Amino acid sequence: MIVREAGAGFTADPSSSESLVEALVRAGRSGRSRLREMGRASHAAYDRDFSLVAGTARIERILDRLTARVSP
Repeated sequence: MIVREAGAGFTADPSSSESLVEALVRAGRSGRSRLREMGRASHAAYDRDFSLVAGTARIERILDRLTARVSP
């Protein structure tokens, strides 16, 4: 779901070898520019959602909400 939403690659049903083959064929048929575009999209998704900075900001927001509930 993350890969699909970010436009960062190809997905396959993990329980289906046919689905995996189809994803590999799509990848193989993609042009270099499309693959570069996916690479940029995956990098942007990482920076936005999974980097140290993003994770730290998420934890800070959670802690702020928790301390707001406890503060008199």
